[in-house]
Amino acid sequence: ADHAKELANFTEALNEHKLAFLDFAQRSGMQMSGKRKAGGDSPDIRSFIECGLSEEVIECSRELFSFIKDRMKEIKARDTRIEKTVELLENVLTELHERNLATLESLQVKRPERSRKLRINSELKKEAQEKMKPKEEEIPPDEPVLSAGPSSITSGGGRGGLLDALSGRGRGDGGRGN
Repeated sequence: ADHAKELANFTEALNEHKLAFLDFAQRSGMQMSGKRKAGGDSPDIRSFIECGLSEEVIECSRELFSFIKDRMKEIKARDTRIEKTVELLENVLTELHERNLATLESLQVKRPERSRKLRINSELKKEAQEKMKPKEEEIPPDEPVLSAGPSSITSGGGRGGLLDALSGRGRGDGGRGN
């Protein structure tokens, strides 16, 4: 059941990613709707900054796809929809990357520096494992564990004397708020 939820989360993430990513591709002039034909793409009118940001999205997308593929292998799951969506998006990524390079070359500029550090899967996994480790103050000392059950049958259990109060033997005088 957990694997099914994980695959559903992958599908949802890919669908959201696809919508955002196709906007980047359309902005570059790529024909994304209808039947693709030779010469159907428009000229790329983006600035070098937009090409640089597009390259950052491509790099992050590749990390996402790599994570999804690796995780699916790890849990031994197969989902043709996910695999085909990743394949489609990787093809669009490749074409967009080529357009970015061509546009940067035509503008005679280099790609701008990254706006953020690229966090790769191995770094993220290591960071998550560090967060999941219990801290030293969270590790319980070697003390005997006290039972949560009743210490004797007449004590009324772990309800703070509620049963005794109701029966008129305990804290209250009959349990009527006296």
